[in-house]
Amino acid sequence: MHPAPITRVLLALEELRKLDPELPIQQAVAFLVIARQEGIPQKKVAELVGVSKSAAQRIFDKLSDRGTNGKPGLGLIEVWPGSFDRRETEARLTPKGRRLLASLENIIGG
Repeated sequence: MHPAPITRVLLALEELRKLDPELPIQQAVAFLVIARQEGIPQKKVAELVGVSKSAAQRIFDKLSDRGTNGKPGLGLIEVWPGSFDRRETEARLTPKGRRLLASLENIIGG
């Protein structure tokens, strides 16, 4: 028998994989970081996820509606110029991102 917390984590990961079966863990973690602190700068997301600034840019592209490598984005976040530094980009959840977050919270909350 699997412990209930592990089962809930696996179910939450499966919910994320419904969006993209090949979703890298860094993108999933970045989504959760943005959900926890909306308006977070891309540079800070890169630090927290442990990726380079260029990798963070690709993650932002994939999670937003921009997409990468000719594939459409997931539409989970909006990206806009920074509040304090217009050269930096920040992110917040879209309505689709909020629905996914609510679903994940429901799964993990039991």
